[in-house]
Amino acid sequence: ASEGARRPRVLYTIPTGSNPTGASLDAERKRDLYAVARRYGLIILEDDPYYWLQFGAARTPSLLSMDVDGRVLRFDSTSKLLASGARVGWATGPAALIERLELHTQASNLHTCGVAQALVAALFDVWAER
Repeated sequence: ASEGARRPRVLYTIPTGSNPTGASLDAERKRDLYAVARRYGLIILEDDPYYWLQFGAARTPSLLSMDVDGRVLRFDSTSKLLASGARVGWATGPAALIERLELHTQASNLHTCGVAQALVAALFDVWAER
């Protein structure tokens, strides 16, 4: 980069089943990506709605599971897992990033679908009992 040029602060990735190719990052590539983020002080936005749809012996570890210094904010969604109309999602990450995200969400979302939230919450309760 040229001297004085601004560097990015955020790295956005869809590591599993990325559109349009369906390509996924393997564990080694995720470790390399995380190392680059650490080197340049980047926050990683891990948008991973297809994570739970990995088939095989074991799922590839998430970037969040590799996070040792609070730089990964992970997004999951039921829209790919359960039904496209179940637009219920959640974020996981360091408390400081989640608190900032919550403040922005409160200021920008009018209201999410209560029926979808109730259905997903009931399903998660059933899964938790198993």
